[in-house]
Amino acid sequence: MSYTVRLIASACSQALRLPEHTALAVLEDLEVLRHSPCAPPSAPLSSGPSSTGLRYQRKAASGHQVLYTVDEERKAVVVVHIGRRP
Repeated sequence: MSYTVRLIASACSQALRLPEHTALAVLEDLEVLRHSPCAPPSAPLSSGPSSTGLRYQRKAASGHQVLYTVDEERKAVVVVHIGRRP
């Protein structure tokens, strides 16, 4: 079962500010999330789903970090932040 991947407005803006080759690499990594959003090398930001039922994850993507939520009920991945890895 594949998931729907969406970017909130601020994450979209962050993606648009990336150099073109980096943005394309990040988008390729986001495509992988459609099929397995919780598979390694992604990492959970908490031990389980939050009180809202969302699971927060992070994934390293081409020198950047992508923060996103996984909604298992709706089969949706929502990217909330794209930024340089610390």
